[in-house]
Amino acid sequence: MNIGTKRRRQNTMHQKKKESVSLEMEPSTTSINDLPESILVHILSFLPITSAIKTASVARNWRNLWHSVPILNFDMEEFHSHIPEKTNRDARQLFAEFTSRTLLHRSRLFPIEKFKLSYNYKDFESIRYSVHSWLRYVVNAAATELDFAFNSFTYRPSFRKGCAGEDLDDYENRCWDHEMAPYDFHFSDLINSSVKVLRLRNCHLCFPVRALSSMKVNSLREIYLESLGSTAEEIANMMALCVNIEVLSIAKVLNIQNLKLVSPKLKYLKLENFYHIQTEQHSVEIRAPRLETVIFDRAYCGRYALEDMSALVEAHVTFDRRFWWEFACWTNILSCLRGVTRLTTGNFWSWFLVHIDTLKEPLNSNLKQLLMDDEDKEFHGKLKVGEKFFSKTFAFDNLKILELFTSYSRHDLLGLEISMRTCPQMETLVLVHYYDSNQDGGLRKSKKFRLIHFQIPRLRLVQMKRYKGTKNEKCVASLLKQHGVVLEKIVAFPAEVNQTSLPSFVL
Repeated sequence: MNIGTKRRRQNTMHQKKKESVSLEMEPSTTSINDLPESILVHILSFLPITSAIKTASVARNWRNLWHSVPILNFDMEEFHSHIPEKTNRDARQLFAEFTSRTLLHRSRLFPIEKFKLSYNYKDFESIRYSVHSWLRYVVNAAATELDFAFNSFTYRPSFRKGCAGEDLDDYENRCWDHEMAPYDFHFSDLINSSVKVLRLRNCHLCFPVRALSSMKVNSLREIYLESLGSTAEEIANMMALCVNIEVLSIAKVLNIQNLKLVSPKLKYLKLENFYHIQTEQHSVEIRAPRLETVIFDRAYCGRYALEDMSALVEAHVTFDRRFWWEFACWTNILSCLRGVTRLTTGNFWSWFLVHIDTLKEPLNSNLKQLLMDDEDKEFHGKLKVGEKFFSKTFAFDNLKILELFTSYSRHDLLGLEISMRTCPQMETLVLVHYYDSNQDGGLRKSKKFRLIHFQIPRLRLVQMKRYKGTKNEKCVASLLKQHGVVLEKIVAFPAEVNQTSLPSFVL
């Protein structure tokens, strides 16, 4: 080794040693104060505004951070928790003054992404005018999301029979302590605004006096409504005014008659907790040519009409399984969803088979024989179900994926058979264990077990979720293997144990 090469090696080693020493001497970022201001502001945006303002006393560089927080969350209940010695009346007044001062002291140089107001106290009149001014302020500040949540009535959804001999409709009336919605939300305030997302709870919808055809809210893309104090006509006016809605969710609605939802751009629709005193007198009509996903979650109505649904791909239909009219609602909705590609629902057939001994139009002679043995005839002849749903030719022609909430009792097994017959193109079946059955191990012993035949000519994949390894679950799995012509595998996803997920495995 020559002298030049030796010197170069020594220089290289010396340089590496200097770099390692300098790295050790550099201070590491161990304090939250060392984070960039943009990250600190992002962290503060997750806090209620009262807590965000309190951080001004943490350090000098935190003093004005709350001014640039893009998400303003004003919560009356959270505010009152900081001054528990104050009465409700005094707390309401202080809350209104605090909110007004906060908005006035906030620099307009910083945009507002979301404004949320939660007011769960009674006596709203004392701050009604202030809410109007806050709304105008944040709209003028180009806010993109508004969330107004108020308290107007106590919601106690229970449909079990009350006193002896009490009619269900009378009991349903007694289950609602209904008052007028406390706040009138004027959609005219959103004209020429930047608001894209609107969330309203316990508000009354108000519209401009002038013709709706000449005024539009073009910015809105998503609307979430809960516990409305409005009529079907007012909701129809909202749809006509907000022409670019893509997402609509309506929840906890009482006695809205003949609801019509017409939208040329709607892609996602969720109707949840629709309760009526006379269910058969209420209807829902939907006309949305671009609708891709629709969710009916306990949306009880006597009639459903889904028109111009060429783009519909996915549907979720959920009902409680307690009363005959719930089954009727379920059948009427499914009758309108023949063209969906993916369907998530419950195995309501099992409830039906428990309570009914014959069908109006049995799907075949074997099914009729299976139904003749049921002894419970309490609800026989009372159902007003969808006629198309019981037709021999009814089928979900395009359905590829069926997700079914079910148990594995004898009646659930029969319900599975009927469901599979209506899905001739099904390729994937997802079975979600819904509740435990007292009939574990009783399927193979049943005489009706020999008559079960799953018609699954295209089924390739089965997923059994919340799998517990019961005898009835294994029995259903063996039937699927026996009748699956092109079935490739059955994958079990075990139920969680102490909130711990277990790995899946192939049966």
